[in-house]
Amino acid sequence: TLGIEIEGRPATGTVEQPQARQLSISSAYFATLGSAIVSGRDFDDRDNGDSTPVVIVNRRFASLYWQSEDVLGRRLRVHSGTTAGPWLTVVALAPDLHQGDGARNVIEPSIYRPLRQRPARGAWLLAHTSSPAPRALIAPMRQQIQQADPAVPVWLGPYTLEEWNTGSYWKRLISGGLFTAFAMMALFLSG
Repeated sequence: TLGIEIEGRPATGTVEQPQARQLSISSAYFATLGSAIVSGRDFDDRDNGDSTPVVIVNRRFASLYWQSEDVLGRRLRVHSGTTAGPWLTVVALAPDLHQGDGARNVIEPSIYRPLRQRPARGAWLLAHTSSPAPRALIAPMRQQIQQADPAVPVWLGPYTLEEWNTGSYWKRLISGGLFTAFAMMALFLSG
């Protein structure tokens, strides 16, 4: 999570400062996940490195920090340590989606930025298919990526969304099991 400054509200630099998860996405991200923008517009070709910096916020962010879903045109900026980024104009309200561990009950306040305005060192490629056998599409997808740019490494996958969610569950289960085991050993040793 990152510190966020909301226009019209002074940045406090304390724990009360708004916090949010930040993701860089391309257009059709929400549609690919079977969802839709609640209000406003999706990112498109206008949202590049030379245009006004824009952002999409989720409902959780809007309700926490503006107590309203009337967010279009509002502005915020992200702080990286003590450095404030550029002002970002809200162009859409997004639905609340689980980002990361879908087993968690809490929806985090999230902001989404266009990948063309905030490039990442790596990215996940999401594809929506109606194929009854999505795993059969993995090899052709990998070949298409390598054909487009042989220098682009394709790591860790591709996976189906179901496999990704199962992996997240197992990682959480293993982490929890290790924590419990170490706690039991510490209790045994202290006894």
